[in-house]
Amino acid sequence: MEARLRSQDFWAGLAFILFSLCGYWFGQKLNFGTPSDMGAGFFPRILSIMLGIIGVIVMANGLLGKSEDVEQIHLRPFLVLVAFVSFALLLPILGLIAAIPAMTIVGSFARKEAMRPVEIAILSAALTAFAWFVFVVLFSMPMRLIGS
Repeated sequence: MEARLRSQDFWAGLAFILFSLCGYWFGQKLNFGTPSDMGAGFFPRILSIMLGIIGVIVMANGLLGKSEDVEQIHLRPFLVLVAFVSFALLLPILGLIAAIPAMTIVGSFARKEAMRPVEIAILSAALTAFAWFVFVVLFSMPMRLIGS
């Protein structure tokens, strides 16, 4: 049983199920409607249910069938996700000028080769200036630059 819990299909199915539960949860407040008059929540909920069914099938295949074991887990790719989440959480609180450098610093740890602090600072400044120019100047988006 322990070998089956290390199968790729088991973990992929579990990920599908977790994503489907999140999608269903966040689409829950939207109006579902009927098949002839679909509301805004119809598609997300149906898609979440279908993804959950696929997840159960894939997970069952991992538990019952022959599936390759998961090799070593690499955490670096998750740092990219953490970088994006840090940007999304910090933007409304600290503003654009702090959120982009925070995202850049966290994302720099995802590289195999370490970035020097000067490179991170230059990249952060360039990304911040680019985002300011595009979103604030060109598109006139009401975006906080500093703090809340």
